[in-house]
Amino acid sequence: VTFEWEPSKQSNSDPIHYEIERKTFKTHNWSNIGTVTFDTHIYTDSDVTLISGDIYEYRIRLKSTAGFSEYSPQTAFYIGK
Repeated sequence: VTFEWEPSKQSNSDPIHYEIERKTFKTHNWSNIGTVTFDTHIYTDSDVTLISGDIYEYRIRLKSTAGFSEYSPQTAFYIGK
């Protein structure tokens, strides 16, 4: 699963990185699955443990010197490979 996002408009502090989280539809528990530099706006979830037929959802947030931004809206659901 690969997705892209628009850069954060948070401008009151210096950006550090984005955190990417995933959850399954069944558990509703979010897990941090990675980080990317603040100038990166694309992420590929290549986790080999994604289960065929399960539904996954993703969200991101920006970490800056002022703390964390709000989470992005959750993505559309993706069905694992």
